[in-house]
Amino acid sequence: MRWKMWPYWLRGGIIGGGIAILFILLYLPCEQSALRAYVESGGSEDVADLKCLLLGWPLLPIQIIMPSFINTFSGVTLAVTSILTCFLLGSLIGALVGYIRRSRQDLLVLLDAIVTAPLHDRIGQLRLWRTGRQIGRSRRC
Repeated sequence: MRWKMWPYWLRGGIIGGGIAILFILLYLPCEQSALRAYVESGGSEDVADLKCLLLGWPLLPIQIIMPSFINTFSGVTLAVTSILTCFLLGSLIGALVGYIRRSRQDLLVLLDAIVTAPLHDRIGQLRLWRTGRQIGRSRRC
């Protein structure tokens, strides 16, 4: 099945989950290097962790909602939960986009019918007038 045939909620979920995976994969090496710099400096270089803050944004909702979740489970569980959260968030956004597009398309079809129906009637009347036919009466000899 092609990408354009997928429902909007699924597209949004895959985009959200994919972006979360990408950022988490970029975050892990950055976090390791920041931890290494912190340990090597004897605890004085705490600024190194700020470089990784932007890459760790998919982890932030879980860290804010459930701070005890971080201490209880491993980093892998946190990453998987964050990816699922971003998938669900992307799905909600995709469903909203699909709803808006469907509503707008229905509105455009309705407006087209309202605007062009009188125009089509006028064109039909002009054609009948040019051919000499009358509406509602048959031609008798």
